[in-house]
Amino acid sequence: MIDHDLGRALTGHTEPVRGVATGMVDDQVVVVTVGDDKTVRRWDPTTGRPIGEPLTGYTHQVRGVGTTVVDGRPIAVAGDWDGNVLVWDLATGEPVDDLPDSETGGVWWMAPAVVDGLPVVVAAGDDGGVLMFDVTTGEESDACLSCGSWVFAMATAVVDGLPVGSMPRRRIQKRIIA
Repeated sequence: MIDHDLGRALTGHTEPVRGVATGMVDDQVVVVTVGDDKTVRRWDPTTGRPIGEPLTGYTHQVRGVGTTVVDGRPIAVAGDWDGNVLVWDLATGEPVDDLPDSETGGVWWMAPAVVDGLPVVVAAGDDGGVLMFDVTTGEESDACLSCGSWVFAMATAVVDGLPVGSMPRRRIQKRIIA
């Protein structure tokens, strides 16, 4: 259980933090952060302490992170400014796989979704491209979008049984991702 009055700072990144996500490991909440120090870090929000060592392997600043569950295993998917997208086991901190490098350039945002019962991650880049990867196979979906300019934030949800993504620019835009 998390005490909402904790207000703990998660300190450890040596450069600015660019993305935050939450996931579950063994019925416990885990906070995942990424930053300009080219690392992915896992945190226990009840203590504010890091879980394990920083996850490394990126060539540039890590900007986007999302969490999901694949075959019962909690994972984090994170992408960097150079388009490298890596998958991590949240429980062990071990690399699971790497997805194809983003063709959209730098990855700024990632969000998990479930499409047709399969876990996917939607990634948005600095060229306005929005890609969807099947996390179990690493394959890119044909259902990609082009927003025409940089995507600065995004989220996914299910509305009336259909997965949708929201990417704000001048106003909120809803797009069906499947």
